[in-house]
Amino acid sequence: MNQYAKKIKEQLRKTYPQNFLIKKPITGALLFFIFVFAFVVIYRPIVAHEARSFSFDFTMLAYSFIISICLFITLIVLKKFPSFSKSEEWTFLKEILFDVIILFTIGIAAYFA
Repeated sequence: MNQYAKKIKEQLRKTYPQNFLIKKPITGALLFFIFVFAFVVIYRPIVAHEARSFSFDFTMLAYSFIISICLFITLIVLKKFPSFSKSEEWTFLKEILFDVIILFTIGIAAYFA
C-alpha cells in the first residue's frame, strides 16, 4: 500500500508543460471565443433563444464575447499568482486546480450573461 501511495505522490508532483491558456491568455481566450460561438451557432441548443432586439446569431455572439472576456480576465489574474506563473513548476495538481477555477469562471460568467 505504501508503494502505491509513493507512486501516486510522485505522479502528482511530476512537472508537465504549462497549460496553453495560462501561457498565452489572449490567444487562448480568442480560440475559446471562436470555438464557443461556432459550436452554439452550428448546434443551436434548444434552450438558447435570441433576445427581443437581436437575432439569434448576434445574441450568441454577445454571450460568447462576455464569457470570453471573463475568461481572459481570470487568466490574467491567475497569471499574477506565483503558483500559476512559473511554467517550470507546473504539476498535475496545479493543472487540476487551474481547470476547476476556469470551469467555475465559465459557468458563473455564462449564468450571469
